[in-house]
Amino acid sequence: MRQKKENIICFENYRHQLQNKEKAEHYDCFVTEDRLAGFCELLICEKGKQSGQWFYLKFTPEGLIQQRYLSKGVEIREWLERNENSKITYMQALGLLGDSVRQNYKYKTNTGWIHAHTSIHLQRIWDGEIYNHKNNSLKWALFQQDELTVLKTYLCAISNKDAVLLYDLTAEQAKDEELPRELYAYKWAHVLDGLVIFDFEIVDKIIQKEREDFTFFLTVYGEYNSYKVLSIDICLRIVREQGCLRIRKETILEARCIYRNHGS
Repeated sequence: MRQKKENIICFENYRHQLQNKEKAEHYDCFVTEDRLAGFCELLICEKGKQSGQWFYLKFTPEGLIQQRYLSKGVEIREWLERNENSKITYMQALGLLGDSVRQNYKYKTNTGWIHAHTSIHLQRIWDGEIYNHKNNSLKWALFQQDELTVLKTYLCAISNKDAVLLYDLTAEQAKDEELPRELYAYKWAHVLDGLVIFDFEIVDKIIQKEREDFTFFLTVYGEYNSYKVLSIDICLRIVREQGCLRIRKETILEARCIYRNHGS
């Protein structure tokens, strides 16, 4: 019986890799340094910086807010000089764009305009070969952040309903293996969903510096559904994993209503 010949190279996968590499080599991409706060400006320009597309992204339910074409090199140079920015890869840029636009579709905000838009970049974010966990993880934004920044980012992400950031902030051992990044974001629900956090205080902390293991006990203050203010006690454990500090465990200890608007 003749044995089936095995392919040493999967040519279909190789073709996709070459296509994605070719796409990426055509662009220079820049992002402002606000992503962890829940918004950013994104510039994707042709090599040579003579033309490009500018996007204003939020990672709240508002999603993609604005987009415009920049047809002159001077416009691009002025933007680069005016804004503190970091250069990122094209795949990282499409990841940001895809994360933001999926908020529009999840919360049904401004979807008509986005659906009808002709931007090639907006079309590519629906390609599974491009928009996936491997290409679009926010590890590049979380790398070298300290524990206090991670703590603030976590609280901000909850207020913003920024589920993909919360996913990337979560340690691998704390994730549900059956919920990949995109599905997690779509199904995301949290006991603090709806809480707009405006302040917090660290009540106590336990630090194991040699292991880079931090446990914070904090009280969070936030407005819930515009008619009451809550204080909530939380225990948060942050550990070092794959070069980044991430959330290993979150425990909601107690919630108290400290103000209620009886007129609402």
